[in-house]
Amino acid sequence: MCRTRPSSDSVDGGIDRRRRSSSDRSSHFIARVARWKSRKARSISRSPPVSGGSGRSVGTDVSSREQNRRDRPVVGPARGYRRAAGRAGEQGWCEDGGVNGGPVGRSAWTAGQVARHLRIAESTLRSWHRRYGVGPRASRPGSYRRYTAEDIARLQRMHDLIRAGMLPSDAAQTIGGPVPVERPLEELVAAARELDNARCLAVLEQAFAGWGVVPAWERLCQPALKVIDADQRTEPDCVDREHVLSWAVTAALHRVDRPPAEPGRPLVLLACVEAEQHTLPLEALAAALAQHRVAVRMLGAAVPTTTLVHAVAAARPTAVVLWAQSPATARLDAIRALGAFPVTRVTAGPGWPRGRLSGTERVATLPAAVALLLDPAG
Repeated sequence: MCRTRPSSDSVDGGIDRRRRSSSDRSSHFIARVARWKSRKARSISRSPPVSGGSGRSVGTDVSSREQNRRDRPVVGPARGYRRAAGRAGEQGWCEDGGVNGGPVGRSAWTAGQVARHLRIAESTLRSWHRRYGVGPRASRPGSYRRYTAEDIARLQRMHDLIRAGMLPSDAAQTIGGPVPVERPLEELVAAARELDNARCLAVLEQAFAGWGVVPAWERLCQPALKVIDADQRTEPDCVDREHVLSWAVTAALHRVDRPPAEPGRPLVLLACVEAEQHTLPLEALAAALAQHRVAVRMLGAAVPTTTLVHAVAAARPTAVVLWAQSPATARLDAIRALGAFPVTRVTAGPGWPRGRLSGTERVATLPAAVALLLDPAG
């Protein structure tokens, strides 16, 4: 059967019709997208902004918010710890829990970031989670695992125990199950109000063992002290609650495991200036440094300047931390007296001026103090 070959005119015509049809469809699609964008822009401009928890408008500037998210650097403790510690100094490091910046945020970390921070394989992290239940508390089935600061502190503690020679199963049992933030705080405050020393001590020991000294101090001790301090404004006679809580915090800090100091590690001397009685922040600093295997000598409350000079001459520390709770006790003679010694003089506490005094270092938070004293020469 013969087939008639189409003429060139009919072929060209078909091609032109197909081209026009494709062009019409593209133009129609582009017009629809433009109309949709126009309606979206009008609806956004008409709707009032919704304020989020941080006070910023939510949903009004999607492009800029997305750009900020992309541009924001991911800073983990391994690389940005010293920078973060410097910013944290603005929050205040107060015995009564006065943290101007509020509690530490619950930044979410991926498994890869946590593994790099701990310097372990990501498969090891998954194994700990699968075998021993040591993993992210807030993860839901079907979602990506995200680790909070509490999770990372517990994993760091488990890693340290394993490196010290403990079996992973024993290490997981030692650090215990996940410690929620809200319930221990409520229990600690309730126990302090009931003047229950033993109950306060049990809550604090669990927190220090599970989280570590610095996270437990910032997330549990400071908020609890702040609540108890607020109680005294309505009930001036309830100072006994603060005494019970302070005693329990001190006792729990003294029971924190303190590995032997590394040979050759610089010595740090801690002291309250003359007439200063508030020692609790220095107790927390001593325990935190000891967990990092830093050699610490604690002189305690109300150290006379002559006694401080004698101790520095005898112990030859690399750094001396002087705590002052109020401007009335922040006397400069102790700082001047140490000028003859090759030591790093560190002022701590709300009593000192906000600016750095000549020849001294100023720290205002526990993380900032730990970061500085781990490398006082740097």
